[in-house]
Parts: sequence; C-alpha cells; structure tokens
Amino acid sequence: MSENQLLIIHQGAFGDFVITFPILKALRTSIPRIDGICRSSFGRMAVDLGVLDTSYPLESARFASLYSEPIDSKVVTLMSSYRSILLFSSSELLEKSVKKINGPQVFRILPWPNISQKNHITEFLARQVWNSNLLGEEARRRFLRALFHLKGGANRKRRSGTRAIISPGAGSVKKRWPLERFIMVAAELKKRGLQSSILLGPAEVDLETVLQHSPQAQPQVVKTRTFQKLITVLESAVLYIGNDSGVSHLAAFLSVPALVIFGPSDPDRWRPFGDHVRIVKAASPCSPCFDTDRPNCPERACLDKINPDQIVEALEGMFDAERETGK
Repeated sequence: MSENQLLIIHQGAFGDFVITFPILKALRTSIPRIDGICRSSFGRMAVDLGVLDTSYPLESARFASLYSEPIDSKVVTLMSSYRSILLFSSSELLEKSVKKINGPQVFRILPWPNISQKNHITEFLARQVWNSNLLGEEARRRFLRALFHLKGGANRKRRSGTRAIISPGAGSVKKRWPLERFIMVAAELKKRGLQSSILLGPAEVDLETVLQHSPQAQPQVVKTRTFQKLITVLESAVLYIGNDSGVSHLAAFLSVPALVIFGPSDPDRWRPFGDHVRIVKAASPCSPCFDTDRPNCPERACLDKINPDQIVEALEGMFDAERETGK
C-alpha cells in the first residue's frame, strides 16, 4: 500500500495558489498528510502555514519530465508513494502523464472557472472536489463543514494594536486603485487612531518610486522580500486594505479583517474567501471586464469612480460590525 496520503500539483501564480488554501485546509480534516509540488517559495509558505506538510520545487528539471518520455525515475518513485494525486491544472497532457505512474489514484480539477460561469472560485474548487472520488461520503461532509468554519473565521485571532496594512499593488496594474487615494485613506485612518503602513513587495518598485517623489506626507513603508516576512506583517495588522490581489487572498486566509477594492475584475468570482472580508466595487456599466475578451480600459475608469470617502464609509461599517461582535 502507498505510504503517503495526498500529493497536490499546482503550477499557477501566487494568487491562484493561495486561493486553494481553504480547500487544502478543509481536506486536512480527512487526509492527515498533504504534500505538494509547486513553486519552491510558495511551498515553503504553505508549509509554514500548515497547509502542506512537505513541498517539492516545481522548477526542478526532474518535474519537467512529466511532459516528456520517459518520466524521471525519481519522480516516478516519489509519486508512486502516494495514495492519491490531485492536480490543479487545465492540462490534459499532465493528467495523462501522471496516470501512467502505477499506484496512486489521479484526480484533476480545473484551477479556475470558465468566464461564462459566475461561481465563486472557492465554491468552484470545492464542487469539483466533492464530485470527484477523492473523498468518501463522511469525509465529504467533514470537508464542507470545515469550509463553512473557515469562511466564518475559524483561523481568526483576537487582534490588538493600531496597525493598518495598506497594499496598493496587484498582479496587474489594471487592478490598482490610485496610490494617492490609498494615502488619503491612510490620513483618515490616522484621525481614528490607526497607524497605516504601506506594504510593497518586489513587484511594486514603480510604486516605491512614486512614494519617494510625492510631496504628500507618507505613511510608513514596509518592504517584504520573502513570504515569511509578508505573513508576519499581515498578522501584525488589525485591518487590511488592498486591491484584488494574491496578497488580499492571503490576508483573508489569515483572517485579518480586510477591505478589498475591485474594479475590472468580478468580486462575485474572485473576492477573497471569508465573512470578515468587505468589498468595495465600482459602479460602472462596463465592469467587470478583466476576464472577458473585451479590451480593458487603459484609463481604469471603473477604479477612478471609487473615491476615498467610499472606502472610509465601508471601513466605518467594518468597525461597527467588529464592535457588535466583540471580536
């Protein structure tokens, strides 16, 4: 019998990978050990968060043999030690290749829904897991119960302090709300006793340049070069504000109260998972357009329609809800 429980393979970018975390956490209620093949830095983060037990670097040349003949013998030995392999992939070629390895059951689920489907991404992934034969009947029920608890903030900690994290970046510049408006929100938060930090990752060099040359008073800037530092910064916050981005999905997974701004992308499909997340979206007739074949506006008209007062009003609603729940 295979020794290990489940191996997942994920080839996607940061945000796409983080989106799977609630699914993997819920699976752990029935599957004691889950390992993963993914980008090495993502894997280390997932292990640190208890999402994976062990990770293997996708960028290793050995795993490239899954798309050729023959498959590397060490890859065969590794994969054949698992009872099941779950592929988050659109590649039928990868599925056929992995199924040539004797031993594990192989399941492939699509990593994101077709643009014609309005399903939320977590619901979309969960439904595919449910419809597969990966879990038995009782395990399926545990899986859904765990997802429900995660949505309600099962990972949530009582947070103290006055630090608000503002993340003005996004994987696409088309999803970025104007930086100067984030700074205006930071000024309003300061009046309410919250000290804001602008979070910049390696991909936000251009925003750092803008901040350096801005005549406005600047909040503190925090730079993160590793996912371990990013997690530490997010967990230090009592509030998070950001765009539709992988960092916003990570903040939501960490159960940080989060306000996320949507423009060209569809929050019905892509909003971060959790009841502690509030969305502000553009009231624009042409939005959402990001996932469609329509050309996106170079002016980001939908995001320009969102003003700082709307964000502050939404934050006041969050503060009121926090006071009512006592959390």
